[in-house]
Amino acid sequence: MSAKKTKKKKSLFRRIIKWFAYLLLLLIAAIIILPIVFEDEIVQAIKDIANESVNAKIDFGEYDLTIFSSFPDFTLEMNDVSVDGVEEFEGVSLAKVDKLVVTIDLMSVINGEKYELHKIGLYTPAIHAKVLEDGKANWDIAIADSTATEEVVEEAGEELAFSVGLEELIVENGTIIYDDASLNTYMSLVGLNHTTSGDFTQDIFVMKNSTTIDTADFSFEGVKYMHKGYVDLKADLDMDMPNMKFTFKENEVKVNELVLGFDGFVAMPADDIDMDITFQAKQTEFRNLLSMVPAVFKRDFASVKTSGKLGLDGYVKGTYNEELMPAFAANLKVDDARFQYPDLPAAVENIQIDAGVKSEGGKDLDNTIVDVSKFHIELAANPVDVRLKVTTPISDPNIDCSIKSQLDLANLAKVVPMEEGEEYNGKITADVTLKGRMSTLENEQYEEFQALGQIILLDMNYKSADVPYGMAISKSYFNFSPQFLELSTFESTIGQSDLNANGRIDNYLAYVFKDEPLTGTFNVSSNSFDLNELMAGYEEEEGEAAPAEGGELPAEETELSVIEVPKNIDFTMGASFGKLIYDQTEITGVDGQVIVRDQQAILKDLKMEVCEGDVLLNGTYNTVNPSKPAVDFKYSIANMDIKQSATAFNTVDKMAPIAKKCTGKFSTDLNLKLEMDDKMEPIYESITGNGTLTSNSVYIEGFEPLNKLASALKIDRLAKQTINDVKIAYEFKDGKIFVDPYDVKFGKIDATIAGNTSFEQEIDYRLTMKIPRSELGSKANEVMDGLLAQANNKGANLDVGETIDVSALMGGTVDKPTVKTDLADLGKNAVEDIKEEVKEVVEEKIEEVKEEVKENVNEQIEKIMKDAEEQAAKIRSEANKAAEKVRKEGYANADKLVAEAKNPIAKAAAKKAAEKMRKETDKKADAIIAEGDKKANGVIAAAQKKADALKQ
Repeated sequence: MSAKKTKKKKSLFRRIIKWFAYLLLLLIAAIIILPIVFEDEIVQAIKDIANESVNAKIDFGEYDLTIFSSFPDFTLEMNDVSVDGVEEFEGVSLAKVDKLVVTIDLMSVINGEKYELHKIGLYTPAIHAKVLEDGKANWDIAIADSTATEEVVEEAGEELAFSVGLEELIVENGTIIYDDASLNTYMSLVGLNHTTSGDFTQDIFVMKNSTTIDTADFSFEGVKYMHKGYVDLKADLDMDMPNMKFTFKENEVKVNELVLGFDGFVAMPADDIDMDITFQAKQTEFRNLLSMVPAVFKRDFASVKTSGKLGLDGYVKGTYNEELMPAFAANLKVDDARFQYPDLPAAVENIQIDAGVKSEGGKDLDNTIVDVSKFHIELAANPVDVRLKVTTPISDPNIDCSIKSQLDLANLAKVVPMEEGEEYNGKITADVTLKGRMSTLENEQYEEFQALGQIILLDMNYKSADVPYGMAISKSYFNFSPQFLELSTFESTIGQSDLNANGRIDNYLAYVFKDEPLTGTFNVSSNSFDLNELMAGYEEEEGEAAPAEGGELPAEETELSVIEVPKNIDFTMGASFGKLIYDQTEITGVDGQVIVRDQQAILKDLKMEVCEGDVLLNGTYNTVNPSKPAVDFKYSIANMDIKQSATAFNTVDKMAPIAKKCTGKFSTDLNLKLEMDDKMEPIYESITGNGTLTSNSVYIEGFEPLNKLASALKIDRLAKQTINDVKIAYEFKDGKIFVDPYDVKFGKIDATIAGNTSFEQEIDYRLTMKIPRSELGSKANEVMDGLLAQANNKGANLDVGETIDVSALMGGTVDKPTVKTDLADLGKNAVEDIKEEVKEVVEEKIEEVKEEVKENVNEQIEKIMKDAEEQAAKIRSEANKAAEKVRKEGYANADKLVAEAKNPIAKAAAKKAAEKMRKETDKKADAIIAEGDKKANGVIAAAQKKADALKQ
């Protein structure tokens, strides 16, 4: 019996390898295919939610969905993400992100549930948070009638939305600008790097935070509290989500060289917020506190020699809600401290500080105590001592304060490095005591409030790169009393200008402690004051205003901005200046009052002499809305030089561009209202008002519209004119100045003019003139006499008269005007003049001349030419309108290009590109006008040919 062969089985190992290979191929295929399948769906979900839930312009560039780098999750990368503001925030970008990376749970996508986000990365983000004066913020972009994102999407019939199962948040090389006009607060964080990690899907977990900021700036009410500071934060929090309790663990924040540690917790189980937080300085060297002083830290701080001890601690404990405040305290103590720059001969020594603030919390803060029991410092042996204690600050502030100092400013250079060209000299002596309750002042019990002392400043001189001309105060005496502060003497010079002042400030304590209006009266005088010296040397601090690279937003810019009238101030100032100089303009005899009240500067009977004329000015400058200051002025101007006024004042040149071409003087009464933009430039479209202008005699030469009129009428003498007894009524509206019809004499020509000039220099005027035949020249009169003879030979007994009525339309712009008249040729107008008289003769001899009139083809010729001229005029008008539209749009685009440039290099390049753009725009506009003229001339030529045929 032969042995039966059995089939050999494959080994288990080989079968495992085979199936593993199949699974591996399937997995690779899924990794490749899944992003392709779901990419459009996920991106569309993002777009839908963004468009339906926010009131902003959201955009992004290239994007990519992959699974390779984050398997088994999707990773969505989006480049050039931007969120731009609309309406009030037009032109302000809330956010710009070079690259946004989001990791999305794979199964949440496959199952079609809410997309679960695991990781968010922001790379080179630039955030610009802006708050307007009225409190409106640019990040408040949620559509008013929308609910949460999930509800918006469901209402739209969509099932897709996003939920957060966040495990990590990353920010790299970020910039944050916070600009709050409502609180007068500005913060800039540049070079921000941050990571947050933790399992946010759990009820209890540890959230780890790490933050560094390369450059931090913070200012409040115009005072810089931090300048180019460095921040390093490490904060771990125990997150108890069911109880909404968050406990600090091993937390540390470093600002420059000051390191603080935090312990305690914050809990929000319901509406109340419970907290028990303590903090203290982890290092006890005075050097760490000194690093917080901007002026010291930015000047070679590493080489500064310091000694002394520091104590800094505090707490916040209790409940916070709409009715209650937690208790809080902060204590600062500095003992036996000093610092000295290595290259300077003297030190700041014997620094002793003992200060604190404490409140028991509760329903109000009246139990708060501010106590600076000791503040002593010696600058090169010049002592300064301050003591302050304030209790019951809300109900009735109880003040105990003293200031004593003897300071020689020349010693500052011995202890603090000066900038190149910076000098201080002079002596300050202060000895002031304030003690008592506010209620005693309110009840006018001045004898119960102690306010004694004086601050004296003598022989002070100051120079710097920003003030190269120098500023000196020869003497200043500031006296204290319970009722007021008195500036009894103030004598100073700024460059070649002198400035003197005296006056008083009332209820200064009520202003400081109870926010009541600060009132005062001052007198300011000067023999000669040059405003150009104040502006000389005013430049941007190096590196401050230039936009940073990589999408960073620029910090505050030192460009001309709104001069805001302070709130809660009621000052009356008498001003008397013998001479004021601004740019090339000299103003003399300035005298009047300026009242500062309710965020307005009220000018009262302010007199001055400028451009050889007398000016009386009344009105207001209003900054209640600081983004658009409002002006309401009433001018009375007498005998001002026309040409000088246009050269000195931009607005005059905009309103009356003819002024630069005039010689003479004018007088006017003018009511003017307008708004200004944030660069203190007039918003010309907002200008309203009216007035009447008079002049005894004006000589005009070189004004292009008048040159064009002289050319059109073939009367060269019109280009240069002396006009006497001018009286013009005008009105501002819709961005234009409208002139009511007024009569003038151009030599022997009587004319009436009416029309308007826009602030874009567009003109639209109509002139009706009576031109003597003697002004038209011999050839024109020969033609008219020939026509008159022909009519009289046919039985008429006519006399045209000595004048001809002519109308002219001026359009275009001041520099490129267009002029159209109804004087196509002298013969045609003569026919018009004769026509009515011929008609009377025909009625008398109707049977005699009936056949001759029928045969006369002049009327046909006239109609042909008139129709042709109307058609030609229409063609030219449409061409001019089209050209001006092209020019206006081109110039606007050029201006926008310059305005959007963010740094000096970009602005210089933008200006060159803008100039080229304007030239190209002018070429296009001129081509349109030329083409219109060509077509119009063609129409006239065709009509003339037809008319000539009728004559034959």
